[in-house]
Amino acid sequence: MTTSPPRGAEEKARARPAKLTLPLILFIFPCLLGVLMMPAAVRAMLDFNEWTGFDPDLRLREWMGLAVTMPVVFGLAFQTPLAMAFFTRIGVMTARGYLQYWRHAVLGLGVFAAVITPTLDLITWGYLFGLMFVLYLVGVGVCRMVEPRPTESPPACNV
Repeated sequence: MTTSPPRGAEEKARARPAKLTLPLILFIFPCLLGVLMMPAAVRAMLDFNEWTGFDPDLRLREWMGLAVTMPVVFGLAFQTPLAMAFFTRIGVMTARGYLQYWRHAVLGLGVFAAVITPTLDLITWGYLFGLMFVLYLVGVGVCRMVEPRPTESPPACNV
């Protein structure tokens, strides 16, 4: 394990806003994305009801729950690279390990997206799953950047 040289108080103070800003951006941006994708999801659900021959029973309480849940779910999905970087930084996983187990990650992301998606349509699931898989690949790249590098020790002097 490598250690970095101690940082001064001024350097720590400059790094603090970045540490707080990035997670907020990675949560707020997808929330807005979820709000923009809401009409497509609603249209898909209504088209599915029409295709199956059911009359939709629209209730404001359920639609409001969907309108709040969906952006939050997409916001949480964007935290994937940060969680991966955290586990890499503390030494639990490496970027190579994430690439080695990508098939397991695809299965886990698919099941997670199916469970957490507030609707039962495949379009919303596909949006969330595709987005999470791309974010998984972005997370692998982030993990490569934050992975601790082994330091080379100076050659031993044999006298």
